[in-house]
Amino acid sequence: MTDKVLVVDDEPLILEITDMMLSREGYKVFTASTIKEALKTWRTNKIGIVLSDLNMNDDLDGLSLCSRIRSEDIRTIVIAITGAIDNYTLNLCLTVGFRDVIQKPIMCAELLSIMNCLVNQRERWKDML
Repeated sequence: MTDKVLVVDDEPLILEITDMMLSREGYKVFTASTIKEALKTWRTNKIGIVLSDLNMNDDLDGLSLCSRIRSEDIRTIVIAITGAIDNYTLNLCLTVGFRDVIQKPIMCAELLSIMNCLVNQRERWKDML
């Protein structure tokens, strides 16, 4: 498997653990701790799946990242990661273009199940183009 995934979070431990979980399964993982770094990494490496924290200690947040990515490439799948979710936030995430929301703490089995579905979806799309 050579699927590329970008993980965006301002917490180094979250980046490290998520990287470890996904790398162990064969994903090519890129990490970024700021939105600016995330956009540069995403554009440079043509990454198809992005996992992003919603609330960052940055000028921009995960909603802004998702909006920018989706405006440039509608086929990039962006998943929100957050510590707390309510109905308003969920609706906002879906409206901006997040495909799904994962609540922290991230459970390995849940993340890998979601990733498997996303990779399969991207494979189907690739066959259509």
